[in-house]
Amino acid sequence: MTLQSANQEIISLVVDKHLALWADDVLNRIYTKGEAEPEMIRSFHDTATGEEYDIWIPIPTQIKEQEIDEVEEVLKHALPESYRFFLQYKFFFDLYIDQLNVRNHTPSRWKKELVDRVLDGYPEEFLIDKGYLAFADYSDWGHLCFDTNRSKPGNEYPVVLWDHDSPQDVTLMADSFTEMLQLLSAADDKNRQQNEQE
Repeated sequence: MTLQSANQEIISLVVDKHLALWADDVLNRIYTKGEAEPEMIRSFHDTATGEEYDIWIPIPTQIKEQEIDEVEEVLKHALPESYRFFLQYKFFFDLYIDQLNVRNHTPSRWKKELVDRVLDGYPEEFLIDKGYLAFADYSDWGHLCFDTNRSKPGNEYPVVLWDHDSPQDVTLMADSFTEMLQLLSAADDKNRQQNEQE
């Protein structure tokens, strides 16, 4: 198995696991019309309450390599091969893995969300101008970013955490996108186990 295929297997397992946990907790409920796209919406009957409501479900993406190439041209940075796979794996409305949150990775919004997160979020002098590409929120106080100053084969940049309250500094989170997903998934497992024991 190549490193690329191993990374893809890890990413798909982690993403599927956490999308399933979200659905198991019925946190994929739709409260507002237009919140998710029609092809992602299903009716749900809650047998416990007898209530009917809509939920969103993840669906396979139709993102082409050329579309990601176009995003890279706008960002003026290549994206990691592992992250390109992540983008092309599943569409979803919300993905939470421990403190990581990615929203609106949907057919009509994924590209704008990705570009806006990098270019129209916090001041550019703290992020993109320093080579940090924000790709996910971290809790409600930070961003997870690719540190493009330190590239490895396949553009596998280290992942750093940028804190709103300390905009001049970043903290190394992982050596790659795939490693970060594994670390956050393990942290999420530990938190869930502790909550079950309380």
